[in-house]
Amino acid sequence: VQVDGDVVVEPGATLTLARGARLRFAASDNRQSGFDPTRCEFIVYGGLLLEGQVRCESGAAAPRADDWAGLLLMDGQPLDIDQLQLAHARYGLVRTRLPAGITRFAGVQPLFRDLIVPAGAEMVVDPGAQLRFAPADLGGSGLSPQLSELVIEGRLSAEGGAFTVAQASD
Repeated sequence: VQVDGDVVVEPGATLTLARGARLRFAASDNRQSGFDPTRCEFIVYGGLLLEGQVRCESGAAAPRADDWAGLLLMDGQPLDIDQLQLAHARYGLVRTRLPAGITRFAGVQPLFRDLIVPAGAEMVVDPGAQLRFAPADLGGSGLSPQLSELVIEGRLSAEGGAFTVAQASD
């Protein structure tokens, strides 16, 4: 499927993607909407069901690492990330609110808006991980709408050592 603007799954709706589905996002957002008006976004407020391996990637003739924004799960939706391949996305998979249970963070994790770890959820950060907050909160929410915030209502733990929290270069 060729996508030339944001895909939004509204609250109460569920989008089911069949095994082998391939979404190819344009390198610019023709509708100039969403959190990043320059890039296509896959924004999920409702549900997302993957019936097998699914790939989301750039649709550009010469794909680059940040052609489209990424998959934004806005309300703690569970997702089988083993069934998901994301390529050429600036932010990759972004969760605004973690789902119940444990969510692991490894490597470099760009965060362009607030991240909430609600009661009943645990954020486990692997050794050497880097949480890189954008210089401005593109969502415009939280205690300080200008800054990206990490809100811990549940649990935060670091396994085997330290992790880094830094401002992302944008």
